[in-house]
Amino acid sequence: MKFKEFNLRKEHILALQDMYIENPTDIQSKVIPKMRKGKDILAHAQTGTGKTLAFLIPILESIPDISSGIKSLIIVPTRELSNQITDVLKYFQKYRSLSVVNASGGHNITTQIQKLSSNTDIVVGTPGRVLDLLRNGNINFKNIDSFVIDEMDQILAFGFLEDVILLMNKTPRKKQVCMFSATVSQDVKKLSKQFMLNPIYLTAERGEVVLDNISQLIVQTKDSRKLSSLIYSIEKINPFMCMIFCNSKKNAEKLYSDFIHHQYKNMELLHGEMSQNKRENILKKFRELKVQYLITTDLSARGMDIEGVSHVINYDIPRDVEYYIHRIGRTGRMNQIGYAISFVTEKDIANMKKIQKRIKKTIPVVYDTNNDKEREKMEYSF
Repeated sequence: MKFKEFNLRKEHILALQDMYIENPTDIQSKVIPKMRKGKDILAHAQTGTGKTLAFLIPILESIPDISSGIKSLIIVPTRELSNQITDVLKYFQKYRSLSVVNASGGHNITTQIQKLSSNTDIVVGTPGRVLDLLRNGNINFKNIDSFVIDEMDQILAFGFLEDVILLMNKTPRKKQVCMFSATVSQDVKKLSKQFMLNPIYLTAERGEVVLDNISQLIVQTKDSRKLSSLIYSIEKINPFMCMIFCNSKKNAEKLYSDFIHHQYKNMELLHGEMSQNKRENILKKFRELKVQYLITTDLSARGMDIEGVSHVINYDIPRDVEYYIHRIGRTGRMNQIGYAISFVTEKDIANMKKIQKRIKKTIPVVYDTNNDKEREKMEYSF
């Protein structure tokens, strides 16, 4: 199937072509027809499945050429994700007149108010900033047709539930509600029942996870050699742009401290408890290649879209198979080849077997368990 078969506006097809996108992903094929029919949707889709365009295309198709006020509200958990969605919309703004306001922190609120004072079609933003604008009377939701919440599980993890409920109640009762979530917990399902009318549950096919462009490797080691094995590996490979994942803030801070102790200066640490400004500054440095390595956690990295990541390293093996897919999906994008290396100790072997079963792939293994002579024989043949 091709996007042309959805009978989309020619302007939207042109924008997709600019993004080198011709064929819809599985979740796009499922969501777009249902959203265009006005159905409420709970979609289970991970990062990298194309969920952003899955909800943006139906929204754009529903917006008339002559603006009649805000037609769609898209709520996201972080500034980074708000910025990314706004950037995607710029492709469509090239071909048609659309007014989009990025209502997230880190942007000048006076500028946001000025944009909102004229005809606005779409508002993308974080719960806190959108509520501030609403309370100050700077935003009017009376004409909203669709309310989309992206990364619903992260919204809950960040403690934004009350804000989202308040926004739901401040928008018209009669509206389309769509939620997108990487994981669908009981809390997410409960919310969908509370705010949706006969919601349709859609999920990206589990087998659809696209890892074809990612060469994967396991380095089997011991806890006592894990750090030195990592250092040896990155010095040998010298990755162009590398994200290193840990399972917790504590582990990430410890690893960062260890690298600093070993005189590494070309890296940054990113975790969810940092201020938004600090997070954005760190991401800016990484995107601009001012640092080569970014040590991070699953929660802080969710929803980030960073072009050019050449390598992903799992210093800690994720507890959940889906998190493994999330992590390595940061590389190998836009038809580029990416590389993923996982450092596995004895306690991780069973979990790594589950991961390989889920992705239907046997990952090659190199061993660094005994001595430095063995290490020197390691071949990084992905």
